[in-house]
Order: sequence, then C-alpha cells, then structure tokens
Amino acid sequence: MRMTFRLLAVAGAAVASLALASGALATQRLIVSASTIQVTEDKSDAAPLKITIYIATGFSATLGQAAGTQIGAVHADLQALAISPDAIIPADGTVLADDPGSAVLTVTSLGMVARSSMPAELQNREVALWKEPNGKAQALKLPKDDHALLLTLTSRLVEQVTLDGRGDGGATVHFGLGAAHGVRHPCPPAWLGRIP
Repeated sequence: MRMTFRLLAVAGAAVASLALASGALATQRLIVSASTIQVTEDKSDAAPLKITIYIATGFSATLGQAAGTQIGAVHADLQALAISPDAIIPADGTVLADDPGSAVLTVTSLGMVARSSMPAELQNREVALWKEPNGKAQALKLPKDDHALLLTLTSRLVEQVTLDGRGDGGATVHFGLGAAHGVRHPCPPAWLGRIP
C-alpha cells in the first residue's frame, strides 16, 4: 500500500510539473526550401533565446566571402505583446558575412554528426571547423577509433592598424593551425560507450 501511494505521488508530481511547464515547451517548425530557411512557432509559445540550425551531412556552406558581403536577407514577423496580443510588427534586414579578425574554432559532437547521417551513408567524422582571419577554413575530422583531437597552434606577432592609420606596433598575436592529431584513450572508461 505504501509503495503504491509513493508511485502515485511521484506520477502526480511528474504530471503537475509537465502541466506547469507546458508554456516552456515551444513547437518551433523548421521549413527548408531551395535557398529559404523558415522558422515558425505558435503565437502562444515563448520567444526563443537562440535558434541554432545544423547543416546535415552531404550539404555544404560557402564560408569564404569577404567581410561585409551580403549573403542573404532576413524577414521576421514579431509579436509585440507589450502593445497588444494581436500586434504584429514586420522586421526586415540583411545578412552580411563577418570576419571576426581572429581565428575561430567551431566544435560539434561526433554523436550529433552521426545522428545527422542517413543509415546507408558513410559516416562523416568532421567534428570541428578552424577558420583563419583571412577567411581560409579547414574542416577537422576525428580519426576512426580516436576519442579526441589534439590541435597544435602556431603563433606570430602581426601589425594591426585602425581605420585612422594608428598601428599597434606589432603587438597582435595571430594564431594559425599547425596540425590536428587524433588521440586515443588506452583504457577508455565504461561510461564513454562505443565510439561510432
């Protein structure tokens, strides 16, 4: 009797927490057609803080545009609740390529890469992208049966100049990718599981 009561109490708490959190569960939809990406959600959903869209295996993106180059356009219909529940404000903008002026390393998990592959496809093992300030980008692959990548970086001092011509005397450190080597744990722990 006591065990049944505990199970009912736990089940009731779970249902109550889901009911109270239902406002936090958004139903965003991603619609991709030709060169258009559309993200929609219901009016009653909370606004997302951030939306990240991953590119699936077999697709590519051109990353070498010069900074300031228009690479797309954006349109949003914003619900202005502070004005009225029915107030919709259109917003249009331009998507520009940006060069952060520094090297950028973008990393994803091998599990995420594996989940984006179709069952019959060869598994893609690109888990990182290194991008130099000059726009040169290099995809980094995790070798089969390895657990991590060890990156070797090079550094050199370079001169950066402001728009009005003032230099920094060569005090800016420029990092470059020297090498990427796979690392294999000699005795991987059980929690690591099988590497895809």
